[in-house]
Amino acid sequence: MRRPPCGTLDRSPNRRPWSGSAGDAFRSAINGVDGDTDQLANQPRKRLAHWRFADSIDAVAQQMAHAREIAQAGGLTVSGTVILPPKPAGPPPMILCRARHRPSWRPDPSRCQFGRRKLHQQAVNTYNAQATVFNEAKAIVTSARNVERNAHDA
Repeated sequence: MRRPPCGTLDRSPNRRPWSGSAGDAFRSAINGVDGDTDQLANQPRKRLAHWRFADSIDAVAQQMAHAREIAQAGGLTVSGTVILPPKPAGPPPMILCRARHRPSWRPDPSRCQFGRRKLHQQAVNTYNAQATVFNEAKAIVTSARNVERNAHDA
């Protein structure tokens, strides 16, 4: 990514969109900063290091956004920067059979509450799919955090 060259701050009157106390406070806060940026402009190694750092942080932000997109597409709950793990399916339903008060009829356990078992299996399948997505998003976030840590350490 190409960065604009470092240099002095433009203080011309037509470049002052802020007026009043907010503009005065901002100009007061940045007073003297231009000397630091002038010094940075004259030190190519430091300037390059700042650009590399900024590029790394931009890449981290993109990776984090990608992890959130993957999580949302996979049906996970994403709240701000937090990706919540999937909710477990819970225990399987108990097999309960009711006799029909006919002496010749015996309940078949394989057919008892078939619908509940089917719904539970669907919940298990959903959980497994979401767990795979969660692990993928977690790997992306872990990688991004390593990139960020390395950028700060460099």
